[in-house]
Amino acid sequence: MFLLAAFFFTSLETAAAQQPAKPAELKVLDRVVGKWRFEWESKPTELDPKGSKGSGTSTNEWILDGWFQQHRGKVGDSGPEILEIWTYDQQTKTYRAWGFIGPGGGRYEGTAIWDEKSSTLTYKGKGPRDVTFVSTWRFIDNDNREATRIATDAAGKVVQDTLFKLTRQK
Repeated sequence: MFLLAAFFFTSLETAAAQQPAKPAELKVLDRVVGKWRFEWESKPTELDPKGSKGSGTSTNEWILDGWFQQHRGKVGDSGPEILEIWTYDQQTKTYRAWGFIGPGGGRYEGTAIWDEKSSTLTYKGKGPRDVTFVSTWRFIDNDNREATRIATDAAGKVVQDTLFKLTRQK
């Protein structure tokens, strides 16, 4: 059924006299294309009383004719794999992202806005078990960025407070 729906909507797009131009806002995502190494440090929470540290890698590339960006990540040697899909939604004027974590089928989604002045993408969303989060990506230069994530449960209790440092791999 899904494939039939995809074919139908693809046919509608193909039938259009002219394909829409890609929004200039997609260029913001060019900043994260490539291979990255990340390190993180989480503050202690009730669920993680000692806090935690770790590292991982991410490979980010354009897919579907440059309308979407795929991020494939791996946390450490034995940690979970993460797949994210990013794009710019012209109707809502926000960046949209969908994330999937395996094993276990965890998922999250959110929207983001770009602040050119501070070179920061601010991303808000919802994950499993009614967890909500606010993240930032601050671009220091072409090869370095810092990110934060603060996640709270349905009662408003902080379940994650993490700082990430990301470096482009050459």
